[in-house]
Amino acid sequence: MKPMKKKNLAVACVRTLNSRGKLKKGPKITVKIGKPIASRSLKDWDRSDLETVLGPDISVDTILDIEERQEARQSRKKRRSRRKRKKINYQEKARRLQQAWERRRHQIVKVYMCGQYLPEDSECSIENCQTAASHRCLECGTHALFCSTHVQSIHQDIFHMPEVWEDDCFQPAHIQRDPWVRKDGHFETCESQKCREIVTVDAKGRHHKVPVLFCSHEDPGITLLRHRLWPSTMTRTEVAFEYALMDWLEILYLECHVACRSLCQALKLMGQYCSQPVKNIHELLTKETFAEFRLLKQKVRDLQFAEPTLSDDNTCPACPKEAGTKLISLDAIFGLKRWKRATGINAKPRHGTRMFVDQDTVDKYMAEYKPNQKAKSSNEARLCNSFQAADRLRDKNKSCKVDETGVFGAVCRHEVPLRFFNLRRGESYGNAVYMMEILLNEIENTPECNLHILYDIACLLTTHLKKSDDKGHLLEKIKMAVPAFHIYGHKPSCQVAYSPRRLEGFGLTDGEQVERLWAFLRNFAKTTREMTSANRIDALTEALLHYARNSVQQIGEVLVQRYDRAKKTKMLAEAEFKEAMTGNRRTQFIKPDQVERWASNERNALNQTRPADSSKLTTDEKYVETLHRFFNKRQELMTDTGDPDQTQYLSQEVNRLDEMLKKMEKGAPRCSASDPVYKAKLQELKSKQQLCLLHRIHSLACERWFLLKLKGRYAAGQTLAQKISRQITLQSNRLKQAVQQYNDNYANFASKLPQKLSLQDAYNVESNVWSSLDNGESLVGNGIIPVSIKRSLIDLHHRIKRSNEEITMLEGEMANTVVFYKAEKQKLILLLKKLPAQEPYQKGVRCMVKLKLMSVNKKMQHLNELFGKYGRFSHISDITAVEQEVTTEDSADANIENDDDGTEEYVADADTEDGAFGNVENEECVTDVDTEDDVSASAEDEECVSEEDDDYEPLNWLVNAVNTYEDPVTSAESDLE
Repeated sequence: MKPMKKKNLAVACVRTLNSRGKLKKGPKITVKIGKPIASRSLKDWDRSDLETVLGPDISVDTILDIEERQEARQSRKKRRSRRKRKKINYQEKARRLQQAWERRRHQIVKVYMCGQYLPEDSECSIENCQTAASHRCLECGTHALFCSTHVQSIHQDIFHMPEVWEDDCFQPAHIQRDPWVRKDGHFETCESQKCREIVTVDAKGRHHKVPVLFCSHEDPGITLLRHRLWPSTMTRTEVAFEYALMDWLEILYLECHVACRSLCQALKLMGQYCSQPVKNIHELLTKETFAEFRLLKQKVRDLQFAEPTLSDDNTCPACPKEAGTKLISLDAIFGLKRWKRATGINAKPRHGTRMFVDQDTVDKYMAEYKPNQKAKSSNEARLCNSFQAADRLRDKNKSCKVDETGVFGAVCRHEVPLRFFNLRRGESYGNAVYMMEILLNEIENTPECNLHILYDIACLLTTHLKKSDDKGHLLEKIKMAVPAFHIYGHKPSCQVAYSPRRLEGFGLTDGEQVERLWAFLRNFAKTTREMTSANRIDALTEALLHYARNSVQQIGEVLVQRYDRAKKTKMLAEAEFKEAMTGNRRTQFIKPDQVERWASNERNALNQTRPADSSKLTTDEKYVETLHRFFNKRQELMTDTGDPDQTQYLSQEVNRLDEMLKKMEKGAPRCSASDPVYKAKLQELKSKQQLCLLHRIHSLACERWFLLKLKGRYAAGQTLAQKISRQITLQSNRLKQAVQQYNDNYANFASKLPQKLSLQDAYNVESNVWSSLDNGESLVGNGIIPVSIKRSLIDLHHRIKRSNEEITMLEGEMANTVVFYKAEKQKLILLLKKLPAQEPYQKGVRCMVKLKLMSVNKKMQHLNELFGKYGRFSHISDITAVEQEVTTEDSADANIENDDDGTEEYVADADTEDGAFGNVENEECVTDVDTEDDVSASAEDEECVSEEDDDYEPLNWLVNAVNTYEDPVTSAESDLE
């Protein structure tokens, strides 16, 4: 209720219940109050005051109830108004935001200018200092003011740029720094001391002159590293860089793909108002300085110098390590060229063969690789021959100015780069074969691990390997497919044979992981084309490791997202399949095993170019065909009275055919054109050829229909739709030519097959023309079930099978990820126990190991939250308990002595109490996780499983995988004991 604030009167509308139990409006009651109303709400009044004012006739509870109802009505109005505001379109929101800034532009300038002067009577910000302020430092604080004494003392070892108030403006102030001395007490006994000024570039591009004390017992660069400054050179160093600046340069280079020259130009612009004595920063950074810093950061990240068994950045946690299927995508990129003029000293890459294979080994293999030069058959000649990959013309280096034309690489299905090497020429079969051999060698010790390869021209590569005498064994160990995007550029029969959506073991993998990697690496083309070979390999290796780190960091979210998508795809496919089987009277009697049989015969149906053995003619058939051509040419020669050139040509043809017939006859008499035996054989030959041509027309019609169905899935302007349209045009032209050939040759030929074929009948795959070709199992409609329904059921059948495979694969990959990080944690714990903490180097290594251990625990906690709704796991305890046990040497020694089986009891305790997913039985509920917003459920939400998560059954495979996990570092524990 809202009382009227009019003088000192309060008006209340009293409502009473009518006979139906509803409120009805009563008379207005005006109450005179002796003092003005100070509040809009009667709830703010004292109850005694209300009772005194209203009297015994009006209930205070009734008035308060009326007011609550009015407040609820007002709140509903506010909610409705908020919903209306949410419906404002994007253009209106953008217009309002722009107007809000426009109205305040003058005020923004005014406030900004008010902060550009020193307020009067300003004092130093240091406590107990009453001196007038003459300096400010915006990096120490937005209102940090100092006197001349404190500004010098505070900024001795920090790279801030204080400003002094002179001539009614702030100007850069000069800081007189004391010499920087090593903190280890070395100079207390060293007599060879020398102080030099080092120009240091900070993170904002400003130059500072810092006096540093050096000695002859240590390189100047090493001394600067002790002060956390990165030297420009290791000998006679005069310029150094702040660590923060080098970190920024690395991130901008790897993530934003900014060239080093552009970075130096940006630093110059940022520090343009300060003195810049160093003019050649770009030259200093490109002389191994920047590359060596990136190498140091990579060594610190993986810590393999302290423990070689630790995994590196390009190890995929989800891929199977001992048993399972690895899906790897292969491809080449020709946008990463390197000019010959960039060839410098013959140095080895800093990262060695971490990502790139030794180039000398690659060049030797490619020089010795001799592909088969067998001619293609007429049918194979038109199989996907429009691709440039493995083309012999492309295999040649088209420019003598290019030393390395591109990069060939392999990426796993989780976007983690694996192995790469440079290309000297174009993309050939040998590149893919060599990469396949490298991948097979890596899993040579794991016979239960299978390898599935996705390659743009897997169809042609498979044919190439089948013809090869010494490489054919690779097909026994590798299963090949064409990526999902590239498969639409292949002919329909190839799509059926090599599509990952129709092959077992590929799940819902698209195979385009390597293409997404190329999109990232193309940004480095501008900077790497002018590098030396070694520097180029190092730069690309660091880019690949950076890409791998990002992929591994998101591995949990990717697996959960794919699992949800596979579940949804399966559910939709099953619903569509059920509807297709029961919603049409023609499909009511179809059984699933019949659809399975159609799917298994799909490849044969699209490859029905001719009956079996029809492509080969017998000796008698060849003789009859040659004799028929001889009679026709001789008849044309006898009736020809025209051009002498034509007469000469026909005479030569008759003589040539006569010689061929004599070789076939071998002295036997030649039959005449009226011989009944000859006519009967000729009739049989024409019938066979007519049937063969009709099969070819039918195959072209099926391929055209297949492409039309694919095109219907995409919009007209999409790239895939355009590519499929070109294939449809090609198939239509071939179909028209085949129909024209059929009508010309067999228009007057009497047989069971149709004498004349219209183009409309040829386009229609359900036409009665094909009834004579239907064997009951092909894709041709048999008058009862149209081919469109068959194709739809086959597609749904494949989609359901691939979804089930994807779910099974993801379950194993989730288990692999959990086991991987559990093993990493155990290795780090063992490393902490082995490392002493006596020398500064050992203490520093322990510090970095603990930081990595904390990172692994945080990752395991995150996986616990993500995988929580798929299984029942216990939460991960804090890292502090782990550190306390690691640092307690007495308890660790006692555990080792009391252990009977030769392993450290501490590791087992860490696995069951502090490890991830250790105590499965103690978990009482499933954590509800919102994977999109990455928000874990509250404690109240963990009391029960929500109805929305009923579709997710507990994954016992994940629990079993963790419980049955064996420690991979048992040998290391034994050595430690």
